[in-house]
Amino acid sequence: MKIHLLSTILLSTVFLIACNPNPSQNDSTYLQEPKKVNLDTEQERESDTASFSGDEYQEETRQFARVQLPPGYQVVQLVDVNLDLDRYEEQVLVAQDIESEENNISLLVADYDSIRDKYTITWETETVTQRRKGLQVAVIDTTGDHNLEIVCSGINNDGLQTMDIFRRTTSPDGYGLYFDRILTLEVEGTIEVQQEKRSQSYQNGLSNGSSFPVVTSSTDTESDRLSDIIKRTYIWRNDSRSYEQVLEKKVSDQEVEDRRLKELFESGSETFEKFLSGPWLYTKNTGRNTPHSQRSLIHFNPIEKTITLYSGNVQEVYTWTSSQRFLANSLAIRGENEIVPFMRIYISAYIQDLNNIRLQIYDINSHNGQRDTNTSWSGMYQKIGDSLQTTFLSTAPSFGDDGNGHLPRLTGVYESDVGDTLTFEPPYFTLERNGVQRSGGFSVYSMGSDVLELKILNSQGIVVERLCYSFDYFEEQKSNEIIRRIVLVPGKIGVNGFKLGEKQPIRYEQVEKIEDQ
Repeated sequence: MKIHLLSTILLSTVFLIACNPNPSQNDSTYLQEPKKVNLDTEQERESDTASFSGDEYQEETRQFARVQLPPGYQVVQLVDVNLDLDRYEEQVLVAQDIESEENNISLLVADYDSIRDKYTITWETETVTQRRKGLQVAVIDTTGDHNLEIVCSGINNDGLQTMDIFRRTTSPDGYGLYFDRILTLEVEGTIEVQQEKRSQSYQNGLSNGSSFPVVTSSTDTESDRLSDIIKRTYIWRNDSRSYEQVLEKKVSDQEVEDRRLKELFESGSETFEKFLSGPWLYTKNTGRNTPHSQRSLIHFNPIEKTITLYSGNVQEVYTWTSSQRFLANSLAIRGENEIVPFMRIYISAYIQDLNNIRLQIYDINSHNGQRDTNTSWSGMYQKIGDSLQTTFLSTAPSFGDDGNGHLPRLTGVYESDVGDTLTFEPPYFTLERNGVQRSGGFSVYSMGSDVLELKILNSQGIVVERLCYSFDYFEEQKSNEIIRRIVLVPGKIGVNGFKLGEKQPIRYEQVEKIEDQ
């Protein structure tokens, strides 16, 4: 999103460096020269990486606090930004009073005073956020009036998701920058500012834009279903100068019947991470950009604290920095690129069932804290095992001497998600797909990955077609039934082993009832 005449926002986490200013000196070590802004360059700037030109304007490679904080306060984060479109940048200081029992996160705004030739604190307030973990401060135009609001989101000591939004207004004494609180939320769930694309006239500064709605999702306490939620929508009201709730909607999910899912939904972050552990294959994406043709998957490793995104021969590795549970069926994950630390992602993982998850993945803008949906990677993912992982990730098959002893014995009828059936009567099979029945002989063997080969025979017993699949086999037992699943990925057998095709994986399932003795 482009904002007319707004300064580049540099958002980064800094550590407070202890120092002991000399009170006898006129200039404290916290007080620095004003950082000037080239307004002409601002107007033409197309990206956050544009630099100032000429010696008149300062270019800084690191941040430092421009004012001395009150005793007991520690800097958590700094944001250098031009809040009022003058010649000098202001600074938003995110700090925490470590001597306070509640440890609330505070925001302070330092404005340059050209008469006294130094920065001074013109406004400060406490937020409802109390923990540093998960803290995020963004400076964006949420109301659509071309002025920047300060948005602080995080977690309080009760584990609730929090958000405060502050809007610039006139100072009571008429001096310096001042802000009013226009929204405060504490939710046992999630809070999201839904940023939408604004009109071209807004981009050109000719008109105001629509405000960004704030949407919360929380568990429906009146429902017996753990996955049922209530969504509440808040929008900016110009007449009341605040965000107000305008919509409340109950969203009912299908009843969770599986005991293991119920246990997972009632568990903590660590159990949820264990469930996500391993590779998940991308199966469906509603966005225009999609990695589907390159056979993409995402791998969660909670032990080594890494998240790896694979697409073709390219992989991105992120350090798994934190996890939070806000809804029964989801986990919020934050990651930081191992090679480029300022590249960060935010993942909302939603469980659909024991084998499928929906991932909403956001790229975090390190300059202003905005979250942009990654349409290439957001979508549905299916759990796969070690065999299929080898198929997708290895460049050549492994022809080890481990033999085929691990391969399953396939017997009986398996049914796909769309009603097709695959019946095994070793060494024969019958495949019924789209109402057409074909049969022949089958075999299973290992060539780096486990392979199922179907040889289709005509009425004279001659092989007329050969179908090859890399497959994973899963078996689980409940109290009164055994569930067997095979996930088939079409491909071909060549001199270098199994090669993937272009078609989607197919899942077949067999349910065997166990009679009571």
